[in-house]
Amino acid sequence: MVPTVKLQSVHDAGRLYPAKAIGEQQQHKQEYREPDPQTQCLYRAVAAAFVTHQKNECGREAGDDQDEGNGDDNFHDGLHTALTNKTAPMHGKHGKGAILMRLHFRLRVIPLIATALVCAIGISLGNWQLRRAEEKRGLQQEMMDRANFDALNADTMAPDEIPEEFRRIVAYGEFQRDWAVYLDNRPLHGRSGFYLLMPLKLAGSDRAVLVQRGWFPRDVRDPTRLPVIPVPTSPVHLEGRVRLSAGRLMQLGEPVALAPGAIVQNIEVADVARASKLPLPTFIIEQTSDTGDGLIRDWPLPSTGIDTHRGYAVQWYALSAAALIFFIFTGFRRASH
Repeated sequence: MVPTVKLQSVHDAGRLYPAKAIGEQQQHKQEYREPDPQTQCLYRAVAAAFVTHQKNECGREAGDDQDEGNGDDNFHDGLHTALTNKTAPMHGKHGKGAILMRLHFRLRVIPLIATALVCAIGISLGNWQLRRAEEKRGLQQEMMDRANFDALNADTMAPDEIPEEFRRIVAYGEFQRDWAVYLDNRPLHGRSGFYLLMPLKLAGSDRAVLVQRGWFPRDVRDPTRLPVIPVPTSPVHLEGRVRLSAGRLMQLGEPVALAPGAIVQNIEVADVARASKLPLPTFIIEQTSDTGDGLIRDWPLPSTGIDTHRGYAVQWYALSAAALIFFIFTGFRRASH
């Protein structure tokens, strides 16, 4: 019978089996060998952040604001130290690690003054553009309101009376067919064409009024060819609205002398009155009623530029915002350097 030996400890086993004990000890040390310093630093940082976060949560639940603030400071200070100094211990005031993330801003006087001036000018000009847009909107509304006023009668108006523009007006008389004048370069709906203007001699009077009868397209094959437009042979009753001018374009070259059938780029009522020897008032009737002549009378309202002013205002505000953003960005960037 082989006697049994009872081992009381690991040391006894080592004495009996020295080679085996030494191998087991080396394996034990290999399994529980500590990681390298970088891994230890990362482990300690994550563990410290987690522990401090848990403590802060508990502090918030308990309502201890002071302890919570201290925990946050320790969290930032500890982990910043751990990440910037691998050999430093990862312990704060309360034994916890933390992360430090701070933003620095470098304030300089000259860029500050320049940014303030740019912002002030941009905002001021943007507000001015919005005020101009509001004024133009008021003018546009006034033009629309005048169309609802009672119509004026050209037959009963004083010779030197100047009515409000865009007021409705009626007239009764006979067209002076010998004094047709054509306004060139007047596009409509994307097509090039002419405006036909002709004096209307008021019935029962020696006075006349210049009428803008309508629009017709240009002949694409022969731009100088004018169609034959019928003219009423008897007095007509027409309706229209008051215009103070026929609109002015950039004059290209020397203006053509006014004469019956002339094609001109711009026209003034006083020039027509002087050339035709007709007593004409200073306004024009923009005809809206149909007289069976085939002319188009889809008169566009003058552009008041409301959208243009609003667009300029947006640009000025954007310039101010860009200057402010650039000032803040460069301040943080210089501080970080």
